[in-house]
Amino acid sequence: MSKELSYRSDIDGLRAVAVVPVVFYHAGYAMFSGGFVGVDVFFVISGFLITSIIYRDIQAQSFSYRQFYARRVRRLFPALFSVVLASCVAAYLLLLPEELRDFGQSVFSIVLFASNFLFWSESGYFAQAAELKPLLHTWSLAIEEQYYLLFPMFLLAVKRLLAQPYLLCVWILLLVSLAVSVWSVHHAPDAAFYLLPSRMWELLLGSVLAMKMPRLPSKPVAELLAVIGMGLIGLAVFAFEAGMPFPGVTALAPCLGTALIITAGAQYQTMVARLLSLRALVFVGLISYSLYLWHWPIIAFTKHYLGTPLTSLTVVSAVAGSVVLSILSWRYIEQPFRGAGARLSTTALFRLAFGVASLLVVCGLVFDLSRGLPNRLPDEVAAIAAVGKQRPATNEFCGAGQVQNTFTDSRCQLLAEPREPSVLIWGDSHANVLLPAFRQSLKLIDRNAVYTIANGCAPLLGAQRIVQRRGGPSGNVSCLEHNRAVFEAMQRSQTVETVVLVARWGFHAQGVEVPGKDGASRFLQTAAQQATSTEENRHLFSQAMIDTIEQISGAGRSVVVVGGLPEAQGDVPDTLAKARWHGRTAGLGQTEADLLERQAPVYRVMQQSMSTSPAVFFVPLHGRLCDRGTCVFADQDTPLFFDDNHLSEAGVNTVMPVLIDFFARKEL
Repeated sequence: MSKELSYRSDIDGLRAVAVVPVVFYHAGYAMFSGGFVGVDVFFVISGFLITSIIYRDIQAQSFSYRQFYARRVRRLFPALFSVVLASCVAAYLLLLPEELRDFGQSVFSIVLFASNFLFWSESGYFAQAAELKPLLHTWSLAIEEQYYLLFPMFLLAVKRLLAQPYLLCVWILLLVSLAVSVWSVHHAPDAAFYLLPSRMWELLLGSVLAMKMPRLPSKPVAELLAVIGMGLIGLAVFAFEAGMPFPGVTALAPCLGTALIITAGAQYQTMVARLLSLRALVFVGLISYSLYLWHWPIIAFTKHYLGTPLTSLTVVSAVAGSVVLSILSWRYIEQPFRGAGARLSTTALFRLAFGVASLLVVCGLVFDLSRGLPNRLPDEVAAIAAVGKQRPATNEFCGAGQVQNTFTDSRCQLLAEPREPSVLIWGDSHANVLLPAFRQSLKLIDRNAVYTIANGCAPLLGAQRIVQRRGGPSGNVSCLEHNRAVFEAMQRSQTVETVVLVARWGFHAQGVEVPGKDGASRFLQTAAQQATSTEENRHLFSQAMIDTIEQISGAGRSVVVVGGLPEAQGDVPDTLAKARWHGRTAGLGQTEADLLERQAPVYRVMQQSMSTSPAVFFVPLHGRLCDRGTCVFADQDTPLFFDDNHLSEAGVNTVMPVLIDFFARKEL
């Protein structure tokens, strides 16, 4: 066996360095804010180890797809299929119909090693929260298998066409993939994260090391490079944050760090290699595949069952349970199949894999085609869950990139009567939800309005969420472009006298979800600055909001800001339905004090603006939902929100009197 293929205990230790941050990141430990980069470390390791086998066999003219995939089946399928089968049982017992239907689609896609495409397609604005998708983590396995389907073909084609220059062609492919990654994180961030073209360079980095390892001149150089490599990985794990542009250039840190450690350890017994070869780290590395597979479904299903953010005790229990299951899975599932070559022929192995895969396909199709087996639920539970489907459609004709329609087409007017609109409603999805309340309020005072809605885009001039673009019929436009176009169209309007700004102000102001709720940060950026913390985000938000109000007022229009709403720590209908289903109390809570603290930047800006201009108004809505210090998310068994922050029909009816009263009293 060649040197590259000889066993290296330090690489097993490196697997531990990869998997532990991933687990702790998913468990919600703030220290491991960049723990997601463990996947990138895995990609480089995988590219190195698997390419060593592929390249050796191609060079020896003995490469066989049949034998290669037999090894892959023995390595991957037993533990993967066990986790998916166990997850099917848990999903049947715990998930609501819509969730079970989505879960069934993920099971089907996993069998095809295409789950990354599914999760990419599900990354829409109102998609289920990523942390609640039990099989979300399989996207990385799909990336790897797509790579190992195509990469051998690439090498064989290069050999046939060009004889020997494999390495140059692989380097070119790596650089092209890296360029795609750098471009896509700014123009198609979801695709950059989930799809092979922008991830392939990470695997290729390991592949080029397997094909030709750079020679290091001395052990001191190797020691230095290994330490730098560990430093780069540590920097990524502890300093990176969710929400930053990724992979792209940012992913170079963990990937290059991994490559340096692999290179140094291949030629010298460095201090880092000895550290990584410690028995405890090696053991964690040995169970790392099973640990990666088991930890995420356990955490996700625990969240589904409890319906509330995990406590410290719950998190520790989930992680400990994942470790125990991983050890059992490694010992009694992974190891027997890897050593089954003499007892189980390749043909028998493929037949067994096909049989289990077929069972999973049937399971996934039943969940999907039955629409999540809704008959499992008692009627009262189904009625609560059904509120989650009450999501108003966004009129894209009046959305991002369609500002010209807002002021010229009747489809963007609230009232059908032929009266000139004197009010502009401008906002994100919260404005869209409140349109029925605005329609009723303005109808009572014989006023009409036009509206423009861009989901996720705060109506701010000069600031937007980082890497925020919204597609529309006219193409992909940024929130900055959309908002500037709205403002300029408003200036040109001869009829609009009042501008109503509506948004999920708390999230825009803070840049992070409510405490206790998972979710990536979405900080703001301006032409001159990009927020990297909540404190900086609050500052940018306040400046942008003040500037927006001043510009609208300066254009001779009145400004009405509709205050933000309570935000739950979980999906309201789902949490209430599961609580009723499993006989427990739902915990969604946000106190009024929490809400006011989260909305504090908005209140400060409005206080300042109203004190200096009589044409600036503020309409707080939360008073109808918060009483005696506690904010409610349901009226008995009727959810007032259709997710964690958007009002349901019942919620809109609850706050509507506030808007009716405001417009009836104010002469705008």
